[in-house]
Amino acid sequence: MTYANVSALARILASTINDLIKYGPAKPVCQLEQVTTGTNLASGTDTELPFIAGSEVFDDDNWHDTATNNTRVTPTTAGRYKATGWGVIAANTTCTAVNTYIKKNGTVISRTGNHKPNATNNVALNSPSLSTYVDMNGTTDYLEIGLQHTSAAAAAQTSNVSVSGRSTLIVELERAP
Repeated sequence: MTYANVSALARILASTINDLIKYGPAKPVCQLEQVTTGTNLASGTDTELPFIAGSEVFDDDNWHDTATNNTRVTPTTAGRYKATGWGVIAANTTCTAVNTYIKKNGTVISRTGNHKPNATNNVALNSPSLSTYVDMNGTTDYLEIGLQHTSAAAAAQTSNVSVSGRSTLIVELERAP
């Protein structure tokens, strides 16, 4: 973090010291992992992933609510954030492609894709992870992660706790203003 009021021979404000204490080496983090299966993904449609009770690995500053708007992470401090995530599609033989995306306020800001090797593999499909930096206002801005797939039929998203993995979203404060 940089502070305009901190320079040679300048007074350091108590608020600056409080920020340094609050956001020093330990930065707030929200890490969510899906704990249940069953989010239906219609072929060719973006679907945001819900994170219900039990899905919060870390939520240092209460950015996520498991009941209201449970697809969203809404940071409470203005600044630049790093958002990282990946998705998992349930084992099936009809999915030909899947991609994961991150949205800010309902608009895609980052998307990645992965094609299933062939239609004979009946294994859970992990999409590639993606990471992006985004400025957030600390009040109304929110982030979501979602999946889109191409398939002959709707496939269910899964958060299998075995080697297949879980759909995950990690949001961390990188720099406050």
